[in-house]
Amino acid sequence: FSWTGVFVGEKSGIWLESKAELLGGIILILIGLKILLA
Repeated sequence: FSWTGVFVGEKSGIWLESKAELLGGIILILIGLKILLA
């Protein structure tokens, strides 16, 4: 049972990490566009 928890935690951790990177990239692009258009 604990092995399942570790496995799921690892998978969700990787998923959350990739989402955070994607979100960070989008925010940087939006800031860049705002500066260019300003």
